[in-house]
Amino acid sequence: MSESSATRLSVFKTYKLYVGGKFPRSESGRVYEVTDSKG
Repeated sequence: MSESSATRLSVFKTYKLYVGGKFPRSESGRVYEVTDSKG
């Protein structure tokens, strides 16, 4: 394995929002505001 192929990029995990039995997509226009435990 060459050195260039051994170098990996750091990628942040994107968590999916599961609502009503589906994974809503932001492209659909359905957006939910994320709040903490205090509202």
